[in-house]
Amino acid sequence: MEIPEELPIYLVDKLEMRRLTSGTRRPIGVKTKIMIEPENPNTMIYGLTMFGLEQEIMHVTNSSRRGNSIEVTKEVRRHGRDEITIAVLFGLPRIVFREIVAHEMMHAWLRFQGNFLSVSGLELKVEEGICQVMAYKWLERYESKEISSSSKATKSGHFARNLIQYVKNHIETIPSYVYREGFREAQWAVTKHGLAKTIDYIVQYRKLPQ
Repeated sequence: MEIPEELPIYLVDKLEMRRLTSGTRRPIGVKTKIMIEPENPNTMIYGLTMFGLEQEIMHVTNSSRRGNSIEVTKEVRRHGRDEITIAVLFGLPRIVFREIVAHEMMHAWLRFQGNFLSVSGLELKVEEGICQVMAYKWLERYESKEISSSSKATKSGHFARNLIQYVKNHIETIPSYVYREGFREAQWAVTKHGLAKTIDYIVQYRKLPQ
């Protein structure tokens, strides 16, 4: 599986992510402060794949910490109607960032199969489910290849293993029916038929193999 072109991936703050997912207008500015505060992991959107519309994206280009806040510098970039662009929430741990990118890249890959309308008949639960499987598989691969071999006894290795287990558990038990049941059904199909055959079946028939 390959993406036929390089995709821009932009880091955005919580306000911009909410704006992008709600369609509201964004106030113009170049700097802001992000307060470090807990978020509900079940309601916060961490990544977004955009396509088929024109959109302005205010993304983070630089950051510095000042006490209990992070000062960020931003730039505005216009996303064209014929582009596929990924936005990821700024400030995530590296493992979570990469897991989110794995999920969003699967969305992007699906949209390169023929044309942007090639997945118009694809049920949301099926699409989100296979994207969650890709994110889960990335976590498993990272855990087996990187964590197990190089950083077993270190504090950072212990933190990484705990974080991976937390994120995997979140994928398995997320309250959203579409994401949770979509993952379980897609995972079942991949276990039975294999990843490549499952994805080929989804692209051809717009549903999971039985």
